[in-house]
Amino acid sequence: MKSLIQKDKILRENFSNQEINQKILVYSFRKMLNNADLSKTVKETAFVITFRKFKKVTSKTKIVRRCVLTGRSKSSLRMSGISRIKMKELIRDRKIFNGLKKSW
Repeated sequence: MKSLIQKDKILRENFSNQEINQKILVYSFRKMLNNADLSKTVKETAFVITFRKFKKVTSKTKIVRRCVLTGRSKSSLRMSGISRIKMKELIRDRKIFNGLKKSW
C-alpha cells in the first residue's frame, strides 16, 4: 500500500507542476501576441515549439484519494482523509469522540 500512496503523491506533484507550467506558457504566449512586430505564423510556430516542451505528465482523473491510515482507495472521506471502515473502528474504540452511529 505504501507504494500506491507514494505513486499518488508523485502524480499530484507532477500534475501541479504541469498546471503551473501551462499557466506560465499561456501568459507568455498572450504577452507575445501583444507584440505587433512578429507575424502570425511566427507566433503560432513559437507557441507550438514551446508547448511541446511541456509533455502531458498526468491527468487529474488519474489522481486517487486514499485513506491516510490504510491506503484504501475506495470510500475515503474528504473531511478527514480516512476510510469509512477505519472511521467506524476509531469511533467504536472511543479514539474519536462525538461520533454518532447513524446507519452502519
